[in-house]
Amino acid sequence: LKEAITNIDTRHTKKGSWVDSVVWSGDLRLRQGQFWRYGTGAVGNDRSRQRFRLRFGPTIKMQDFKLEIRLASGSNSQVSANQSFDESFSSKPIQIDRLYVAWNPALFRSMTLTGGKMKNPFKNNYTRDVLFDSDVTPEGFAEQFTWRINPVIRLFANFGQFVLNEEETEERDQWLFGYEGGFEAKLVNSKLRLAVGFYDAINLDAGGIEEVTLQQFNSRLTAGDKAAAYVNDYNVLNLNGSFETEVAGLPVNIQGDWVYNTAGPVSCSGTGNSVGSCDSGNVRVEDQDEGYQVGIRLGKARKAKTWEVAYYYKWLQADAVLSAFADSDFGDGGTNRRGNIFWIAYSFTDFLTFKTKFYNTKPLERGVCTGLTGSDFAACHDDIDRLQVDMVWKF
Repeated sequence: LKEAITNIDTRHTKKGSWVDSVVWSGDLRLRQGQFWRYGTGAVGNDRSRQRFRLRFGPTIKMQDFKLEIRLASGSNSQVSANQSFDESFSSKPIQIDRLYVAWNPALFRSMTLTGGKMKNPFKNNYTRDVLFDSDVTPEGFAEQFTWRINPVIRLFANFGQFVLNEEETEERDQWLFGYEGGFEAKLVNSKLRLAVGFYDAINLDAGGIEEVTLQQFNSRLTAGDKAAAYVNDYNVLNLNGSFETEVAGLPVNIQGDWVYNTAGPVSCSGTGNSVGSCDSGNVRVEDQDEGYQVGIRLGKARKAKTWEVAYYYKWLQADAVLSAFADSDFGDGGTNRRGNIFWIAYSFTDFLTFKTKFYNTKPLERGVCTGLTGSDFAACHDDIDRLQVDMVWKF
């Protein structure tokens, strides 16, 4: 009997089969979050809330193909997998966070083609959240290429064709097309990475993109059959870079991202605007088309008994990028804010990390509250500070 069982196990899990390539992984984060609202005209409430984030799933390799399936907690938001402790012990939902297949052919290892709901194919520096929150998982197609020029220099090019929204009653669907190219250079214990990218959102005037989490300050239409459609195009130029090195054995990482909406957006002082113009009674606010984030991290909390501290500064105008995908933790999320970000983290073990993070933010242009109504319109004037205390288990 023992020999028969062994033969069955060997037949179904022989070395080299795809079953042997399945790797399960995930993480659980418990968070205490605190909001403070203040400043001239502050109307929002201070808040204290407890949340969790759970992500888990398998990665499967089958010859030249890789499949990833990742489930996550949350309420279907495009920029967060957090789930609050509330609603009287109610059950919490699990969503599909990633579901994609990537092909890296043996005859051309420098190319990877991906389709599905995927990990962001564009390099996700921390400072990249001026464009994409770290929880954003685009849906559509991507092509990534790398070329090793010599032992020091590697060139890369990334492309993405992402579906934003598809409507049965509208022939013009909304898409986001991304293009990025750059290089990495490795020298002894240092690495330099520089890239330029361009992100073109099309047909935004055909209607809203139906984002579940409506983040603030992009100019929108607010009346008629195109309500929630965007007033502006978003053709965003992005320059980004990072430099990693060691100083006396201490890891040091410096990053920066700059964004500029080349479409020449029209930003207005109120709601009810039209494409290319501000409605009567609203004032046009000029030059709301640029943003940047820079920062430095000392140390790296990844392995047991390692630590890190970091400081970043962000400055992001109202119509510089699509607010739907920008960092959801900076102020109330979205654009039209400036401020400081600090954190400190320590890894007790290879799988357990403690992190405390603080955001100090203010509105960039208090006259820009477009696309908002009622209390949200008034709250756009708030100065907002946020504290997040996290425990993260990786498995």
